Amino acid sequence: MDKHSIATVLEHYGCKTIPERSGWQKIKCPFHDDGHASATVNIEAQAFNCFGCGVKGDTYSVIMQQEGVDFREAYTLAEGITGESGNTLSRVNTSRRGVSSGSGIIAKRRGYSPPRSRRGAANRA
Repeated sequence: MDKHSIATVLEHYGCKTIPERSGWQKIKCPFHDDGHASATVNIEAQAFNCFGCGVKGDTYSVIMQQEGVDFREAYTLAEGITGESGNTLSRVNTSRRGVSSGSGIIAKRRGYSPPRSRRGAANRA
């Protein structure tokens, strides 16, 4: 899956200049009043890190931190911010049925028994 542009997202949040060179480049952080360049961005890796305020991560984690949303919402916001739409986000279990307790590799192991509840452990002590 190709990520949405970290440069476009940072510009959306107020970053004035983002160097188009390779590797980590120093920039002023758009998330706090930055007198000197306290952040770095790597366009190739689609990553950001501010040593001043602690905001860091890829395109989606930056949006999640700033907007207080989960990944799916951050992905949708990234599409709106960058204007890039992509149907590359994989579908998650939308049936809301979950996995049955007797299925899976753990249930097939010899001698497996589900963990006991804490309430029972307190009564035994």
